[in-house]
Amino acid sequence: MEQACFGDLRLAAHDLRGVARMLEVTDGRLFHTSYGLIWALWLRDVWLLTGDSSLVSDCLPALDLLLRRFASYVGPSGILENPPDWMFIDWLIVEDFSLHHPPRALGQTALNCWYAGALDAAAELRAAVDGIETPDARNMSKSIRAAARAALFDDNAGLWLDGLGTPDPGLPRWRPANPRRLRRHGAHANILAALFGLSEGEEARTILRRALSGELGPIQPWFAHWALEATAKLGLFGELGMPLLRKWIPSVEACDKGLAEGWHAPGPNYAFDHSHAWGGTPAWQLPVRLLGLRVLEPGFRRIALSPDLFGLDWADIDLPTPCGILRARLRAGRDPELSIPSGIAVSTAVAPSAQFG
Repeated sequence: MEQACFGDLRLAAHDLRGVARMLEVTDGRLFHTSYGLIWALWLRDVWLLTGDSSLVSDCLPALDLLLRRFASYVGPSGILENPPDWMFIDWLIVEDFSLHHPPRALGQTALNCWYAGALDAAAELRAAVDGIETPDARNMSKSIRAAARAALFDDNAGLWLDGLGTPDPGLPRWRPANPRRLRRHGAHANILAALFGLSEGEEARTILRRALSGELGPIQPWFAHWALEATAKLGLFGELGMPLLRKWIPSVEACDKGLAEGWHAPGPNYAFDHSHAWGGTPAWQLPVRLLGLRVLEPGFRRIALSPDLFGLDWADIDLPTPCGILRARLRAGRDPELSIPSGIAVSTAVAPSAQFG
């Protein structure tokens, strides 16, 4: 969102380095396990948008600590079995449990999906700094996907379980004891499985359609970022992504000075505030998807564009880049008018798909 709105990622880089220092102090442990893995994806995204290899070099020691810690959570089944918690998944109550800190049966698949994505990001970042890709992270990523398929995919339903109902007494406060009775196919696990390649091809598209139909339960604005990335990756943004983005219209109409943190109150007496930036993913998703943008070389040195209005009548887009403002004027039935800053090479041969998150 900072890139789309301001074109200045110095604060993002500062925060990435701050988290890296924290990981070094805590031997790779963040309070929210999912946020630790998402930090690796965030690092990859900021590097891709800025081309700042020094940022990657500064953070690689912390990334190694993070992945070493997560490798210690992998159990005999070959997937994450015993982290200190399964949080954060989303700001929802499901089956009387909060997805802020769910039990294994509600959080295991989601965390394994983010783990697979973080391993891929780590391999890409290591290759960017060292010039060669070491196989360890890629091999672990493949292993996690295969083991997750064996343990967590329900062939009869054609869907991913949220997690296993295996015995787990839990840990104080942040990892509830596992309810063995619970066997659920939720939207969050299935969206992430489609995004991070645990399901692929037509299976992934079918799963994503079911997940975003409401059949598998609701998601909140924070998690919608991952859902929108999945629709782009699988070529379903026009079909599924645009309707999802329209869910923000009532929120903006209700308050034009901030975005409500959710659509579904996580409790009967809960009142949403309007100070959570996590609800602002349309600021990124709309311009990037309408442009059909892919950054092919870090720092916008080479990009691909495939503009598409996805049923809109028009769009005017001014997207900041390290080289200046990329401008597009899109009108239904007309060729796009594009103004590309010097220093950016444009390719039109690459189909659009998700590459962030």
